[in-house]
Amino acid sequence: MSWKETIEELKRRKQLAYRMGGEENVRKQHELGKLTARERIGRLLDPGSFRERGILAGDAHYVGNRIFDLTPCPLLIGIGKIMGKRVTLLADDFTIKGASVGDLYKAKLAYVLKMTRELRLPAVRLLDGAGGNIKEILKIGYVKFPTLPDSAMKDL
Repeated sequence: MSWKETIEELKRRKQLAYRMGGEENVRKQHELGKLTARERIGRLLDPGSFRERGILAGDAHYVGNRIFDLTPCPLLIGIGKIMGKRVTLLADDFTIKGASVGDLYKAKLAYVLKMTRELRLPAVRLLDGAGGNIKEILKIGYVKFPTLPDSAMKDL
């Protein structure tokens, strides 16, 4: 495969990931009056500042030796800017399997938390409400980030 073909294949795979949970699940999210994770990110961060990490992480479905479809990991992570200030960002994508947590999700979560700590950046977590108790968040005044033992972080 030439470099041009390799780059085109990477673009194709990214397009599969950008579909999120598919047209039907995106439609359902909109029918609930909610934005998708990507739409929320686009509204929060400074335009063009988001640099996503792990976009190709997911469950690939092959036909022969070519990827036919991709179910992305339901956690979007990366670095962006809010009013010119850099932040790390994580957002659950409820269009993908209801943002259910699996090993890949946990690995991406550990990665973004390590990146946050090492770069000494503020972290922003976009919640959709399915897993968090909004009344508890309002009562304590902040969102709890998951914690991981240092042993899980040092291998990343």
